[in-house]
Amino acid sequence: NIISNRKECEKISVSGNGFILTPTAQAIKKAHELVLNMKGNKKVVIFLTDGNPQGCDKNGNHVDNDVLIANAKKAFAKTKQDHRVKFTGVAIYVQSGGDNTQTLEEKRFHEIFGKDCPMLRSEREIQSFIEKEFKKILIGTIR
Repeated sequence: NIISNRKECEKISVSGNGFILTPTAQAIKKAHELVLNMKGNKKVVIFLTDGNPQGCDKNGNHVDNDVLIANAKKAFAKTKQDHRVKFTGVAIYVQSGGDNTQTLEEKRFHEIFGKDCPMLRSEREIQSFIEKEFKKILIGTIR
């Protein structure tokens, strides 16, 4: 589901009592649409994700992961081509596979967003990203 108002924020959940799926392609498209309707010439979207797109069809059946990844990759590519918006994906709290192996979520994230989008695995990495990289993105956009 796309959250469209403050009341729906109460439904955000990881326990199964609210919005628990990540409709990545739809969220990217909606973020793009929303930011284009905002005032101003310079726009930034930072898309936070766990790297694992999920979704259901109209009947409530889960959609195949390959389809979800392809749709999200296409939506992200289309958004990246729009010169009016600086758009980047950021994965947060993706657990490492250990021994330099990637988790399934990491592989999916890189397939959708590419190798240039950061993956943040700890609070320290998140803090560093906000203090350094996020500032660079904003400053680069403002110029």
